[in-house]
Amino acid sequence: MGSTLRVRGDGRISIAAYGSADAELRVEKEITTLWPEAVVSILRIGRAADSAGRVVEDFEVTYRIDASVDVGNASAKAAPGVAFRSARAHFAGTPYNHMEFRLPGTRAS
Repeated sequence: MGSTLRVRGDGRISIAAYGSADAELRVEKEITTLWPEAVVSILRIGRAADSAGRVVEDFEVTYRIDASVDVGNASAKAAPGVAFRSARAHFAGTPYNHMEFRLPGTRAS
């Protein structure tokens, strides 16, 4: 077994929901279905400007995930790249594939 590296991902998604609690729950559920070990934090929920007054509204949800990724025996220099590719693979082909990953304590590029 190799070593692990912690990664953090930030993203934003537009989602149709019955209210902000529904939007939050849907995003958390969808992300944890794609990556069960990830810890999801909802940072901000806001209504889209043109959706007020409808039963189902559009919400902009900003979220963060934290997770550990197995990087095998990758060198210290290669490990972040291995971790980021592995993390992105969880979300390939989904609306969450635009997430920006970084190592905790560093800024997104």
